[in-house]
Amino acid sequence: MKLPLKKKNPKYVQGIFTAHNKQKYRGKFPIVYRSSLELKVFRWFDNNSNVLTWGSESVVVPYQSPLDGRIHRYFVDLVAALKESNGNIKKLLIEIKPHKQTLRPEATKNKKVKTTANNWIKYTENEEIRVKNLALRRDFIQSQS
Repeated sequence: MKLPLKKKNPKYVQGIFTAHNKQKYRGKFPIVYRSSLELKVFRWFDNNSNVLTWGSESVVVPYQSPLDGRIHRYFVDLVAALKESNGNIKKLLIEIKPHKQTLRPEATKNKKVKTTANNWIKYTENEEIRVKNLALRRDFIQSQS
């Protein structure tokens, strides 16, 4: 099936996710995943009974980039409402990044470092919404099932 959007990065696995529990999903269809990490989390959210609702790229946060001084729009990867073991409902904003993109960047002109710096700014220094960074690894997915 063809993506409704252009692939943002051909290096990553991307496609359309088909939810089995559509009533839990809050967002636009089709549901587009932009990496294999996102696909794993989408599957887990869709199949886990403690995930009450979830959405992909449904929260937009404006931020000013110190790299170019302009206002940009940051699309948070996931928003979710989870039922905790004590019955409380926890609402989360989740950014999915490989661990190496969560580390504070070194000062250089390298494009990869600029990308990492921009990611760091978006989800650690935004005063309006603090987005918790989760460096998702295989053990996280397995420990939650």
